[in-house]
Amino acid sequence: MLTGESVPVIKNSLKPTEDFFDLENEEASKKITLFSGTKVIQARNTGGQSCTALVVRTGFVTTKGSLVRDILYPKPVNFKFYRESVYFVFAMALVALSGFAISFNKLKEDYTNTKDLIKRSLDLITIAVPPALPATMSVGVSFAIRRLRLVNIFCISPPRVNISGMLQIMVFDKTGTLTEDGLEVKGVVGCLGAKGDNGDPKFAMFTESIGQLLPQQLKDLSKYLLYNSVKLNEAMACCHSLTYVNGLLVGDPLDIEMFNSTNWLLDESRSLNGSVRPRDQNIAYELEICRRFDFESKLQRMCSIVKNTSDN
Repeated sequence: MLTGESVPVIKNSLKPTEDFFDLENEEASKKITLFSGTKVIQARNTGGQSCTALVVRTGFVTTKGSLVRDILYPKPVNFKFYRESVYFVFAMALVALSGFAISFNKLKEDYTNTKDLIKRSLDLITIAVPPALPATMSVGVSFAIRRLRLVNIFCISPPRVNISGMLQIMVFDKTGTLTEDGLEVKGVVGCLGAKGDNGDPKFAMFTESIGQLLPQQLKDLSKYLLYNSVKLNEAMACCHSLTYVNGLLVGDPLDIEMFNSTNWLLDESRSLNGSVRPRDQNIAYELEICRRFDFESKLQRMCSIVKNTSDN
């Protein structure tokens, strides 16, 4: 709700070996932080150990609190209309003062009554500088807020009314409006690692049957393309942020589709991060996910450390 996540997100515990962690680093700390207002739908531990959490922010200092604070106490709007209206009043005041000085000397020659002299001179200031300008603007905004309230639109920041009144086109965008909410893996193009004549990496042929390649085929290591494809299949099966919630596989839609295309199974019963194995029960081959390093948007990569349970 607060982080903009549309799917459940896995949070990792802080490792005992990490005796220091920079909580001010939002990119790193959000992976171990539960935000106020977040609904925890599942929790797991190993060995029956209890979990200890540290409260680092409360009240308006939290992410949810700062959001509420921005709504209740919005920042002042640097609206060009108000700024220029102040300049206008200031300029007219200078003109009025100049006219007042000139007319005062002129009227002084014609009038001997001091009261009439001051009254006639001040008339110029009241005409040049409209004293009702701020009141008129406030009344106009008040009427606008009242009309909005009649259609159940409430405004707690009156200066925003003038800004919204200047809008002519409002565009909304939502993922899924023009695109489908599903993905489908057509195939994989593996990288051979070797460099070509122009220095670019060489790529294997496009293959759609990536999920049919099994570890038992690794015995024939002479087939380099086959070996590379099987290793890629293992990486796709292990490197993701998926978990089971109420028997359903949840996580990023790209991860779900990628994992399903491998034709492997995810087992979370024996380890904290789970293990994966081919769907074919006749193949005694299993990879345990020892540690998961979540996707880093800056590095554009993710990695997992896995262990082959047959030979450790």
